[in-house]
Amino acid sequence: MKRRAIDNRVTYLVAAAIAALFLGEAGSVFSQTGVSVSMQTVFDQNAFRNYEQLPDIISQPDVILYHILPNRYGSLNLFYNGSASIFRDYSVRQYYHHSFGLTGSTLFSPVAPRLNYGIQAGRRFNRIEYNYYDYQHLDAHCDAQFDNHESYTFTIGTRFRMREYRYLPEFSNNEWSAHLKAGLYLKTSSTIIVQAQAGYKSFVEEQIDAVAVEEMDWSSRGPGRGKGPNAGTSGTESAASDVRVISPGNSVFQLAGSFRLSQSIGSRTGMAIVYRLQRNQAGAGRVLSGQDAGYETNDDLFDDPYSYDLDELSAELTRILPFSARLQFAAAYSEKEYKRPVYDLTGVLEEGVTRFDEVWMYWGTLQKTIPLRRVLTSITLSLTFMMLDNGSNDPYYRYTNRITSIGLSLLR
Repeated sequence: MKRRAIDNRVTYLVAAAIAALFLGEAGSVFSQTGVSVSMQTVFDQNAFRNYEQLPDIISQPDVILYHILPNRYGSLNLFYNGSASIFRDYSVRQYYHHSFGLTGSTLFSPVAPRLNYGIQAGRRFNRIEYNYYDYQHLDAHCDAQFDNHESYTFTIGTRFRMREYRYLPEFSNNEWSAHLKAGLYLKTSSTIIVQAQAGYKSFVEEQIDAVAVEEMDWSSRGPGRGKGPNAGTSGTESAASDVRVISPGNSVFQLAGSFRLSQSIGSRTGMAIVYRLQRNQAGAGRVLSGQDAGYETNDDLFDDPYSYDLDELSAELTRILPFSARLQFAAAYSEKEYKRPVYDLTGVLEEGVTRFDEVWMYWGTLQKTIPLRRVLTSITLSLTFMMLDNGSNDPYYRYTNRITSIGLSLLR
């Protein structure tokens, strides 16, 4: 019955997308209304990013509906965004995300900075087996962009984010950040972009040592740390699980920055080198331990960016092919120093050791956008292949991965 309800949600999501495409043809009254529908299929050889190397095929539909409200000084954009991650083999891991909001851009005079701002609220829904991952959020941002000079730009801005976990209130938090970004455009077809950011995350509840997630049915899940190699594959055992919350404090302050140097090589080729770093100046993020990780990148529960220091160097090469197709190759190396202890695969603490990861990533993307004139504005096709080697002194996070994804995007 649960599976049927999930399948119905997917049906409604796809039906709404199709209906929106055809409604967009109703006439000029909809000229300021648009829709973007995309579907990405991911062939992931290690879907949950750990030593178990559990493969799966994940379908990720995404729908954006928007309406533009022009005004004298700019425009407002009202939008709805619905997305899902649907796992073929580990269907209990499926989740859905819905959000509503508005964004705007305002320019009061040619010499004034352009103001970009927005606010959105959303909620993530999981299957009942993983509903303790459910959260709701509120995001707001405002930037002032000084771009009235040909050779440089400058942006200053701030952002606020609230995230509330219904079943894991120890992870509910508020985050404030401020950033500066400067771009320099040289006559040699070189571009330099420097960015700095300061962020502060505060947890709503006081520091704790552990939280119990009650009555978890491990029989329907993939294995996690300490559950044994055959856990989750058969049987109907259901029991409360003690889940460690590694929480050095109730707040954390972080400084981050990046430097990007890009260079055009002729009219169809470009390359770039990027260095990123982040340092936790006080405190550290909270991490959920004892559970199999989620699928989202930089997930608050399992790999919160506030939980580690980072140094990363990457390089990318982009080539415009015939018929305006775009080909990109990139590689990245990063070192991540976590402020969290290391456990062996049975869940035993290794005294005096903190987690340290060395990550190599290589990927390539081929993308082609086909402009259209009638029902659709454009169709975009994409193919991506990624290789990931995550070396870690924590055996649970020592793994490799190969990912192939195929994407289709329709814009109206």
